[in-house]
Amino acid sequence: MTLKLTKLEVTLRILLVACSCLILHSCSIISNNDQQPKVLQLKSVEDHEAKIAALTHWTARARISVQTSEDSLSADLIWTQIGAAYNLRLSGPFGSGALTIRGNNTKVILLTSDGQSFLASTPEELMLAQLGWSVPLSQLRYWLVGIPDQSSRDNLVTELTDKVGRYVSFFQFGCEVVYKDYYDDRHPNVPRKLSIGCQDVKSRIVLKKWEIR
Repeated sequence: MTLKLTKLEVTLRILLVACSCLILHSCSIISNNDQQPKVLQLKSVEDHEAKIAALTHWTARARISVQTSEDSLSADLIWTQIGAAYNLRLSGPFGSGALTIRGNNTKVILLTSDGQSFLASTPEELMLAQLGWSVPLSQLRYWLVGIPDQSSRDNLVTELTDKVGRYVSFFQFGCEVVYKDYYDDRHPNVPRKLSIGCQDVKSRIVLKKWEIR
């Protein structure tokens, strides 16, 4: 037995097929648009990080506040980085006058305002021996400019970036690094405010001035 479709039924079926095609096409467009920002975001993160990593000669002037389980301390910080070599000066920290720390990838020396000097293989070892606590200075050269430590990406977890590719926060070497603000008028953008939490040592850094060469 053969059923004959009326002209109205044929028209309705054609319209139904046409609508279905339009819906599938629209879903395809929406799906592609949803994926596109993710691709652009990944590229912007890589571009931003590459530009920041290329900065090898800079000076940052900042105010650093450190809170431990026993005390709350603050100091003015001037950090100069030239390749692998760094020189940082802490003025008036912890009631002990000025401290200068100079180092590279193999050794570090601490100089006090009264002329004493102390040598160690890492800045963390030096600070722990002389101050009883330390902050991750080996990684701070990267964290200050707004990127994770480039020498050990395997220790990087839980990254969060913003829409232009800058880091908002990440965990590395057991520390949480959070960026509160950036200098939008600098290219590439460098941090203005950040905080670092490493177990019972919390640090807040306000970067007042950048000199990049």
